[in-house]
Amino acid sequence: DKEDVETTDDDNFDALGSGDSENVVGVACAVCKSESTCSRALPRSQASQYGLKEEEIGADARVCNLCRCKAIRSRFTNCPIPTCPNARGHRVKRLRQLPSKWIDLPSHL
Repeated sequence: DKEDVETTDDDNFDALGSGDSENVVGVACAVCKSESTCSRALPRSQASQYGLKEEEIGADARVCNLCRCKAIRSRFTNCPIPTCPNARGHRVKRLRQLPSKWIDLPSHL
């Protein structure tokens, strides 16, 4: 009889995350073409988010973390962190020069 062995998600490593760090091989990013060990699978449905065509993406295409962060940043104009002070989207307008006709006004006004 086989014994029932419980497994967790931590036991299911993919090729990039398993083994010693010496044996890990980088995978080329589909966007920037650089090799990276930190990457995610790139589904064809998300090709337009990265500026690619669906035909250009292979079945095993991956995207590096840097390109993914750039794509997410371009989708969200506001910061996704709720406590971020810049999340409200309020931009302070640049100060403008005073109108030149105000210089001609008397100083008591």
